[in-house]
Parts: sequence; C-alpha cells; structure tokens
Amino acid sequence: MFFSCPAARLQVRNIYSEIIHHLSDNRCGERLRDGVHVAILGQPNVGKSSLLNDICQRPAAIVSPTAGTTRDVIETTVNIGGYPVILSDTAGLRHSVDSVELEGIKRARDRAHQADVVIMMTDTSEAVTQSTSESTSDETFISFLNNLRSSLNLDTQLDTNSVDYIIVINKSDLLPVESVDRLKQLIERVNFEKDRMGKQIEDVNCCLISCKTGEGIDYFLSLLAEKVEKMCMNPQSQTPSLTQQRHRHHLEQATAALDEFFHQSDVVLAAEYLRTGLRQLGKITGKVGAEDILDVIFKDFCIGK
Repeated sequence: MFFSCPAARLQVRNIYSEIIHHLSDNRCGERLRDGVHVAILGQPNVGKSSLLNDICQRPAAIVSPTAGTTRDVIETTVNIGGYPVILSDTAGLRHSVDSVELEGIKRARDRAHQADVVIMMTDTSEAVTQSTSESTSDETFISFLNNLRSSLNLDTQLDTNSVDYIIVINKSDLLPVESVDRLKQLIERVNFEKDRMGKQIEDVNCCLISCKTGEGIDYFLSLLAEKVEKMCMNPQSQTPSLTQQRHRHHLEQATAALDEFFHQSDVVLAAEYLRTGLRQLGKITGKVGAEDILDVIFKDFCIGK
C-alpha cells in the first residue's frame, strides 16, 4: 500500500517542497507581468502631481498652487529601468470636512495599502527646521523621517513588512545654498550609514529634489529603479515565476490539500486529499477530468431538462 511505501511519500514531499518554493517568489512574476504599484502620498501642495509629471514626462496631472487640486487617484503606466510600473498620484492627506475631498483621501490611503512602493513626499518647509542648524544631530533628523509616516496616519493602513518606502523632500530650490548643503549631508548619512545607525531608522531611503528645476530627480529615479528591480528580479537568472494570481491560488489550494494528506492516517481520506491536490495542479496545466468539464457545462450553459 501507498502508506507503507516511503519512496512514494518522499516523491509527494518533493513535489510539495517544489510548490512551496514557487510560492515563495515574493510575487516577482506577477509584478513583472502586471507592473509594480507605486503610490505617491503626502500632504497637499508638496509636489506630488509635479513629481508624477516629471516621471512620466507629460502633464498627466493638473498642477496648481491651490491646495486640494487632486481629488482622485491619477494612474499612469511608466517604464522604470526596463520594468513596468503603475504610478499613482493621490489626494493630499489632511483633515477636511469636504465630502469629496474625504473620499479622495480615503482612496489615497487605500492605494497606499495596495502599493509595493510608497513615495512619501514632504517639502523643505518641514525638513528645514530639522536640519539647518549646525547642532542638528543625525538622531533628530532620523526622528523627523520616522515620524513622517505617522503624521500621514498610514501606520494602520500599511503592512510595513511588505512595502518599501522612499521619502522625497521637494522644493530644494526655495532654500539657500547653505541649507541645501546641510540637508544633503544629513540625507547622505541616513542613506549610506544605516549599519552604524542600527534600528534608529527603518529600511527607507531619502532624497532631496526640486520638481521645478529637476535637481535630484535622476538620483530619485535611480533609487526607485533599484527597488523595482529588486521586486521583479532578473527573469533570466531565476527559476520560472508565477505570473498570474490564478496560478498562485491553485498552488495554495494544492499545498493545503497536501498538508492534510501528510497528517492523515486513514488511507481513504489521504487518497482524497492527494486527488484534490492533483486536481488543483491540473487546473494550471490544463489537465482536467470529466467532472470538471461537466461542472463547467452545467454552470455556464443552459441545459434543457
């Protein structure tokens, strides 16, 4: 019998391990196929729409000095470092009593929850008070960066283990040269001396830009491209990846069935769980049985009695 055949059980165990290996690909194949979701978030008038336009190199979003111009999510598809990216501009996050603006803020937070990368924007008016003094310590500036997400009320929305962040400080053109140099020094230490700082700062990168003059945009795009490439990986150097959510769903169902199989002592129940796992794999490979065909016929077609 099968239960007394260690070689057969080992074969099933190997198949199970291979499925788990494919499921642990961090969704690289799906991101490569559908695009990496990047959301730009921040308070009103920090330059979110301007940054979107600079990245896609066209006026995709309306730019206005009037706070709250963007009310809905503006989405565009761009190529970053050879990888597909779905870039979203969102409504400014602030307290409001306007029902339309509140809906836009809700959608902005929802988009942040769905994103693979969140670009948290602020402007130099906030950052300057944390950095222009010569006595400003690294710890003070790091505290400012770490508190930025809390000030946007995103902590309860995001899974911090699966989302990457880039903090963008815009409007460097409004600062004197001395303040810009001081900010750049602090940002450089934050980006390149994280090992020394330990747990004082989360795994985020920071950059100083000016959407008006274009200063710092190239460096920002290099940071974004690095994160996107890490999420998609090199498709030529990896084992074949899952590219569809449907395939992932069936493999998860297959592993659940095999889990039950390994814990069964009843040979009949074990065989049924093994058969269930096989059917889930068949839905991916295209090998389906007569029961599956009949299910589709009676479900999707009108059969006369």
